[in-house]
Amino acid sequence: MIKRRLRFMTKKTNVKRSLFMNQRIVKNCFSRPLSIDEYLSVLRDTGHAPAASILFYISSQKMGDEIYFSLELWENLMSFGRTASEKGIKLLIEKGYLIQKTKTTYEARFPTEEEKLKKQFEEERTDYSVYCHIFPNGKRYVGISSNVEQRWNDGKNYEKNTEMWNDIVKYGWSNIEHQIIKEGLTKKEALALERKMIREENLVRDGYNRM
Repeated sequence: MIKRRLRFMTKKTNVKRSLFMNQRIVKNCFSRPLSIDEYLSVLRDTGHAPAASILFYISSQKMGDEIYFSLELWENLMSFGRTASEKGIKLLIEKGYLIQKTKTTYEARFPTEEEKLKKQFEEERTDYSVYCHIFPNGKRYVGISSNVEQRWNDGKNYEKNTEMWNDIVKYGWSNIEHQIIKEGLTKKEALALERKMIREENLVRDGYNRM
């Protein structure tokens, strides 16, 4: 079953570039396609078949090739639903198989032992906080950080969030209420609480959160 699945996927590797929205570029740093044992190892590590299949597809390209990818690409290539494709890519990033080099570029490879240990250390840290900025207009922004003062930087680190930054300039940082919602969390716990608050309070629509 696995062999048949992998052979089926290799027939589709002639698709190198696709013009889709929200593209990212991933460079294949594998010298050869994943073996069945390696595929199964990635599957066990991620617990997600689409993630393992996406990595196999990338590894089956020529070493050094840059692949323009998006959620739409995986949906069209492998018939994964959008949610499964999004989760697969997110897991590959979290597990260190897709290494972010710039805002839109990644390298696909196996993580080194040093990277695995560093990631394990990061996952076990319990110094993350979930915070909330409440603006005079009633709008809010929820985020996480292991160093909130450094993250906030008197509002200067939010310049790329145009709507929020314009209101920081309008009201002044000192006139915005800053709350620590919860402290002493692992990164995973903090992310889960952040996403829960953004979803339940509709902060993408009604606040300054963008995703």
